[in-house]
Amino acid sequence: MRRIISALKLHRIAVLASAGTLLGVCFQATTARALESFDLEVSPYVQVLGAVSDFQRGDITAEMMHDIIFDASWDNPNLRIRARNKPAFLLENTSTTLSAEITSFSATIPAGTTFSFGDGDMAMDNFTNFVRSNVSYNDPGVSITGSSLSNGGKTVTVNFSGLSAGKRVLFNLDLDTSAGFPYPDFRTVLFGAPSVPGAPQTTPGSFTVDFSNPSGSVTDDFVSPDLDASQPLTFAGANIRPYSFMDMVEHLGIGGQIPEPSSAALSLAGIGALAAASRRRRAQV
Repeated sequence: MRRIISALKLHRIAVLASAGTLLGVCFQATTARALESFDLEVSPYVQVLGAVSDFQRGDITAEMMHDIIFDASWDNPNLRIRARNKPAFLLENTSTTLSAEITSFSATIPAGTTFSFGDGDMAMDNFTNFVRSNVSYNDPGVSITGSSLSNGGKTVTVNFSGLSAGKRVLFNLDLDTSAGFPYPDFRTVLFGAPSVPGAPQTTPGSFTVDFSNPSGSVTDDFVSPDLDASQPLTFAGANIRPYSFMDMVEHLGIGGQIPEPSSAALSLAGIGALAAASRRRRAQV
């Protein structure tokens, strides 16, 4: 069973410094419950995603989560540029049926742009093919079995084993460009954020999550809310923040679900997504 997030646009960028909250993107669900569902989180740093997930699971305290997020937010400004160029993804299988296993994840960059996916900029980036696995954060039995590029380098696919209901996997993807600043920002490349403050929104990318399904493959699409234009990217690309300024680490969340099949057929009607009140919605800090 396949779940595609198409024409994805970020609802708003998390601003943790003053509000102290992690981003929650809310969608209107059209069904009471779902059998196959997932939660996708994106951040410059894998340790931030791991900390938020661990807190939501009850494995660490709120204070421990805050310490990790704030420590990451005081990073070297140049390192943040590189981190936003190789964003971390946390994919969790939140399905309510144990047989729904996530077999692959794909991200696609819009056509007509100079961007593509890469395999890291240097050997120390530790990419295997087109993905960097973060084994220490993965749940037992979950592994990345391979990755590949297609669509002229604009689509990357990551394959998994053991990503069954209730389990998570964390990994990084690398973004390249054939023109302009050599380290493109994932917020612009994948989420449609303006390339510079005051510029118009760009075309967002899309994500696909494939579930194993003995009865066949079904596709369901939805369009998310637009990017909040009142939240421009203050620091991006060559515009690096001062060393004395804390730039809170982004934590962007996307939820998707497959509506429960009708008795007549395995139809996927309408738009589905995880509501903010679900157990995986953002922790309030």
